[in-house]
Amino acid sequence: MNITARIYRFCETSLTSLTQLKSWMRNAPSFQNCDLDTFASTSTRIVTAVNERGALCHSVVEKCLFLSGFAVNPQTKPQDAFAAGNAIDALLENESQLEGISKMFLLVPASAEPLADDELTTEIKNVRVYLRRIPQTSMMNNTLGIAQSATAHYIN
Repeated sequence: MNITARIYRFCETSLTSLTQLKSWMRNAPSFQNCDLDTFASTSTRIVTAVNERGALCHSVVEKCLFLSGFAVNPQTKPQDAFAAGNAIDALLENESQLEGISKMFLLVPASAEPLADDELTTEIKNVRVYLRRIPQTSMMNNTLGIAQSATAHYIN
C-alpha cells in the first residue's frame, strides 16, 4: 500500500479535506486542547497523508518561535534585566508578526519561578513536548550520504 503525504496552505486545502479534518478532530484526543487561533494564523498548514483509497490522516502545523534559553549578566540589576527581557520580547513579537508566526514556546526549567501575574500568564499552557531534530546539512548524514532517521524524545 503506497502512502504519500502533501502539505497545503490552509487556504489551499480542499473542502473535502477541511470537512474531514473538522469531523475527525471531534474525537481525536490530540485536538481536545487545540488552540482554535491556530486556524487564523497565516503560517497554518494542513498536512494530509493519503493512499489509493483516500485520506488517512490530517495534521495541522504552523511556524513558531522556540526560546530555549537566555543568559543575564550577573552584574545586571533586576529592573534592568526585566527591561532587557521586555525589549527582546518586543523585538521577537515584531519579527514574528512580519513572518506570520503567532506563537512562541518558552523552554524553562521545572524549577524556575512562575512568571509574574500579568497578561502573559493568561496565555501560558502546560503541554508535553517531544523534540525531534531535523538534519539541516549534508554534514548530518552518515558516510554513505544517506540521511539517518531522527527519533522523537520526550523532554518534559
